Amino acid sequence: SLFADARVLERAGIAFGVIDAGAHTMITRKVSASFDQSPIGQRRRRTMIEGLQRLEQAVLRDCAGRPAEAAGLDAIATAVAQDYLRFRFGQEAWLTATPALDAWLAQARLRPSYASTQPR
Repeated sequence: SLFADARVLERAGIAFGVIDAGAHTMITRKVSASFDQSPIGQRRRRTMIEGLQRLEQAVLRDCAGRPAEAAGLDAIATAVAQDYLRFRFGQEAWLTATPALDAWLAQARLRPSYASTQPR
């Protein structure tokens, strides 16, 4: 349905925003040691935190009971966003816990298409 398609695009858009904020943070840290304390650095961090929180809520709202086999662009983008943040910022105290998102993505990652493309 059109409503379901809009929700997929909404979740994918949030995930892409998280990826973008994380990538910009990593790139800008290379030229500015104080980037994280700057207003733009703090805004990027808020984007990552709020994005993960919104994805967590979206999973609870839209994906409860939705089988991981039905995963689409939104799940792929969300998995990439979460993996990237955990890889790059895993030791940061500000990184938000997302138990529902973690559980749902763990199921999605069991799909052959996810499993066969994971870095080793």
